[in-house]
Amino acid sequence: VYYLKVSELMLFFHRFKAGKYGEFYGVVDPQRIMSGLNMFLRERVEEIAQYERIVAQKRIEEESKQRDERCITHEEYLKIKTEEQKEQTDQKQ
Repeated sequence: VYYLKVSELMLFFHRFKAGKYGEFYGVVDPQRIMSGLNMFLRERVEEIAQYERIVAQKRIEEESKQRDERCITHEEYLKIKTEEQKEQTDQKQ
């Protein structure tokens, strides 16, 4: 079951009238309209999937960027660990 917004129906009829889904001779032919609507729905599904892929890719890139900002190298970790151990030893003395 597909749910279309009024704006999507308007887009479909604009494209249909422009001949994107076959020739339109001004005669209302339900079979041609439904055939064109099926093509429109397939395009719509593909466009939505493409949009979702782009959004997901941007989200992954943003998460990666945030993760990179919080990360430290192994060398930095070892340096911090060594400093902490020195501080602990100094406090015990």
